[in-house]
Amino acid sequence: MIVSDVEMPDMSGHAMVTRLLESGLRPCPILFLSANDTAQDMLRGLECGGDDFLLKGGDLAHLMDRLAFWLICGFRGLPRTARLNAISALESMSPIEPVLGQIKNDPALIDHVFERLHREIQSMPHDYGTRLIHRIQIMGRVAHLLEESSESPSQWVRFPDALHHIIRKLRAPWAADIGILCRYYDVLCQDPRFIHAGETGLGTISVTQES
Repeated sequence: MIVSDVEMPDMSGHAMVTRLLESGLRPCPILFLSANDTAQDMLRGLECGGDDFLLKGGDLAHLMDRLAFWLICGFRGLPRTARLNAISALESMSPIEPVLGQIKNDPALIDHVFERLHREIQSMPHDYGTRLIHRIQIMGRVAHLLEESSESPSQWVRFPDALHHIIRKLRAPWAADIGILCRYYDVLCQDPRFIHAGETGLGTISVTQES
């Protein structure tokens, strides 16, 4: 994980991250620490590759929570679709509008998606989820439902939190290790099985299909 101050004396955090990513590496999540709380500042951070945003002088417990999440969730960064939609949502706001106070998990969104997912899983065989393909399908469905229901910058920036929380909420033995799959999210989200499950729902899937 990289935590970078945005307002550094010789090179801004944005410039540093841009240079890092231009090398072709996406080594780990990138968190920006800034004294500026505006839509424009977050927009710049997302555009250069930042994944999360913290306010200087903010609550220490919140800082520790964000660090802990990125250490355990498995995601290497904010997924591309979430980033692009967050950028689009921020572009529609006033550049000077404060936003960091709005960036938080959305319990209503999480509950809504979980309830839909849980109903679909209930219709599947009792051992559904035991195979890797099942877990990829479940992740694809959660991702699609979140994308379908998200609108605000907060919901898009907290996309990894919501997906991670919803799958763990299933309380299946394998769900505790979902971070392993999250680590490869950018690859899995291009898998036809991930896409098909997301778009059509779990109830349309043949669980005997091997690929």
